Amino acid sequence: MVTFSKVGMDQFITDPSLEMNGVGMRVNKDVVLGLRRPGGSNKEYKQALSRYSRPHRKQLKQDRMDQDVFRRECLVPTYAESIVAWWHGVKDEAGRDVELTPENARAYFEAFPLVFDDVFAFCNDVDNYLEGAATEVAMELGES
Repeated sequence: MVTFSKVGMDQFITDPSLEMNGVGMRVNKDVVLGLRRPGGSNKEYKQALSRYSRPHRKQLKQDRMDQDVFRRECLVPTYAESIVAWWHGVKDEAGRDVELTPENARAYFEAFPLVFDDVFAFCNDVDNYLEGAATEVAMELGES
C-alpha cells in the first residue's frame, strides 16, 4: 500500500481532538455550544444515528421518510447524544445553569429548532475541524 505525502493537503486533514472534544459555536452573546464532528473520529455519532434510524429503516431504504420526522426522530436525538460535547450559558427560565445531558440537549434543540439548523450546518462544515483551526470562540473561552 502507498503512503501519500500530506504536504500541501492541510485543507483536507481534520484534527481528531477537535472532532472529539468539540469546537465552540456561538449561539448568541451568552450561549456557546461545543460541537463534535459527525463522523470522522466520532464513533458515537454513527452508533447513535444507527440506533435512532433503525425503527425507520424501511422508510429510509425506500426514500419515503418525511424529512421533518427524520429530523425529529433521528437527527435531533443523535446530535443531542453524540455531537454536543459541552455548553456554556444555557439557562432555564429561572436563570439557572442547565446541566448538559442528552435529554436536555434534545429539549434545547426542540425548543429552538433554528439553533439546531445552525448546529447541523456548522458540524457539516469540515473547515471547523481542520488541523490548526482555532475559532474566535475558543480563544474567548481560553481553550486554544
